[in-house]
Amino acid sequence: MREAEAREARLEPRMVRLLRQHTRPSCKTDDAIGKKKSPKTKARMLREIRSYLVESNDDSEEVKEEAGKLIEAIKKRKGKKRGDEEGVISKNVKKGYYRNPVKIEEDEEEEVKTPPPVRKGAEGGNGGTEMLDLAIELHRRLSEKKVPKLRKLCSQEGIEWSKKDSAIVPGRMLERCIKEGVGAWFKGRQVRIEMRELQDCYQVGRCDHSKAMTVEEVEDVMKPFKQLVAVPIDRNPGSTLLLCPQLYVEACRATFNRNPSFTLVQRGEEQLLRGMRGEFDRRGLGRIARWQTGGKFGQAYGLPKDKDLDRWRPISPATDDPARLAGAREGRAIRYMLFGLDRRLHFDLKATDELKERMEKIERELGSVAEGALAASYDIKDMFARLTHDSVMEAVEWITHLCAAKGFKGVSICLRGKICTMMRLNRKREGCVSLSFAEIKSIIQFELLNTYVKCAGSLLKQEFGIPIGRNSSPTLACLVCAKAEAGFMNSLGANRALLRGVRMIDDVAIVVAYRVGDVESNQEARRIREAFDKCYDQNLKLVRKDEGSNIFDFVGTRIFVQVDPIRVLIHPVTRNQTFLRQDRGLKVQSMQDYASFLKKSTKKAAVFAALISECRTRMRL
Repeated sequence: MREAEAREARLEPRMVRLLRQHTRPSCKTDDAIGKKKSPKTKARMLREIRSYLVESNDDSEEVKEEAGKLIEAIKKRKGKKRGDEEGVISKNVKKGYYRNPVKIEEDEEEEVKTPPPVRKGAEGGNGGTEMLDLAIELHRRLSEKKVPKLRKLCSQEGIEWSKKDSAIVPGRMLERCIKEGVGAWFKGRQVRIEMRELQDCYQVGRCDHSKAMTVEEVEDVMKPFKQLVAVPIDRNPGSTLLLCPQLYVEACRATFNRNPSFTLVQRGEEQLLRGMRGEFDRRGLGRIARWQTGGKFGQAYGLPKDKDLDRWRPISPATDDPARLAGAREGRAIRYMLFGLDRRLHFDLKATDELKERMEKIERELGSVAEGALAASYDIKDMFARLTHDSVMEAVEWITHLCAAKGFKGVSICLRGKICTMMRLNRKREGCVSLSFAEIKSIIQFELLNTYVKCAGSLLKQEFGIPIGRNSSPTLACLVCAKAEAGFMNSLGANRALLRGVRMIDDVAIVVAYRVGDVESNQEARRIREAFDKCYDQNLKLVRKDEGSNIFDFVGTRIFVQVDPIRVLIHPVTRNQTFLRQDRGLKVQSMQDYASFLKKSTKKAAVFAALISECRTRMRL
């Protein structure tokens, strides 16, 4: 009897709501009257009402009568058509409409149906869990939907859309929901829920124990420092340097304005951009990439280095450079041509993920000719600032000459994606842009002659060094170093089989093989290692990083080179490993804490980047 009364009580508000929906007087405009309601919603309502009546044990005549009226009203509204009311179907077809339109049916997800009422003892004494399973499944499906889809569902079902602030369920309502969901488990016994358990659902006291600061607290802390310049320390997002504005301007001027690589320009920015546009068109570079309208010169600034706060790293963004796309495609072409050469001629790595594969190959090649090995690790200082424009063009001439000797005419670059191919014929391909060797040289010359930055209220032109901030800057610097490495390998003659190396931008490591027990072979290996100190351009300086042994750090790893036989072991190293061993805490905080004053999107990105880095490190091993 109780179950019947409960079912009737649950059915009555639903019937009232549905009747109110379909008997509500229309107050819409004429345009809104012509719109039809979704037949899908009406059919769904009919199915729900019929299925509930069939599965329910309630034989109340009043309920059946009300349900019959509701079904009849819905059927009448569903069958109404403007043309059928008068018995005449109009033959006039509106322009743009067809009598038999092609209908595209969208794939709909399977509808989750409300479980039938549970009869007493039907679950074998364990209580019914269908309603709880339904709630969990609905929560999972609704959580996957976006806000517009959820609003549409609420509108179709007649549910009021609640904002975030008003969507918190009151404690009494939560208590009723819990009792209704688990009531079948207690077999009619009273369900008791303590207020403490309900408070745990709301996580009361979370803000009191959080280490995060409120917006007002952050503003109060930063009030005394509003007049200072907050500068993030390079490669250390967890630390910020506070400087006097005058000192910061002086540091920027020392880095750019008083740097001999830059000269002061008296012309205006708009005038320079018009001149660059004219030269861009005269060189015919518009066929390779369009000139970006609304482009401007980047604002240069400096970042203090983590190891020495008195030294600053120059930063000049070129994201708004009008010729940025042409430079990016030229850089991809140079990079593809470089890795098309014999990998024994240069030490450049495509990516850090290639380190393990490259070291295994070095182990096999050197192990086949000798048993011992000498290793060394270097850092190329001021790689981008000290290279001349002439050395850059010589390296470009060198790479294009080698490719032309193989019968190639240029490089074909895919407009979307990273696919590149060498061309033997000047033939157009759909979805690709072809760059001849002459056009590649022309783009590089244009970049070398038109590199401008703004700093401390002045407009500067770079006359020396790799174009700062451009997409092709790392590629050109690596190309100059690869040319020097190829020249050094060729100068060794037959002994070049004893030397192998790896380089990632400005970090380079070499391994020289020798025969164990042979004094002359050992001395020859040492001469090769010493001669490598003068391998690169005369303006570049190599600084030894290892301690004279076969153990050195390279790109976030620690490499051990063993002898007799030659073996190369790679161990990943965290930047904070030394500090953690000394119980000094974290020095480099590359991932922010969830209690920090940051946006949620920033925290998600930090966690995702950390997981990707960890995954790649494990794959290299």
